[in-house]
Amino acid sequence: MKKYLLSVLAITSVSASAAINVKVNNNSDYEMELLSYDTQVSNYVPSPSSTITTGGLDQFIALPVYPGVVEIVDMEYGFSDSSYGPKCHFRFTTINDYSSGNMIPQDVIAEDEDGTYNDRARCSGRLTSFNLATGEATVEFNMDRTKF
Repeated sequence: MKKYLLSVLAITSVSASAAINVKVNNNSDYEMELLSYDTQVSNYVPSPSSTITTGGLDQFIALPVYPGVVEIVDMEYGFSDSSYGPKCHFRFTTINDYSSGNMIPQDVIAEDEDGTYNDRARCSGRLTSFNLATGEATVEFNMDRTKF
């Protein structure tokens, strides 16, 4: 009986939590590689692809571990042709505003890291939709490369 109740509670909490729909675009001429993603605060369904081909797209949903409190998508991608090449760090967060009860989106972070003057990642991110009452969101992360 305990196992059944725990299963029902788990399903109920996942279905009641707001999803963040994530799209990751590879706009470069190089294959992208997923280097890390935070699984302590979000569950990803399906799991993000380990690589994204040239001109490719990966889509998945991030479900918060702490629904109604905080939602976080935090990922890092690099290019698979070099372990020391440029990288992009993407992050999107929503937090609960306890005075209004609404989920509030924070700025989308898209930072380039570890590039050189002749090999840089170009990283961008944007919030394409957001439901203030539920916290349901769609974010798009884009990665490109400038290499001389």
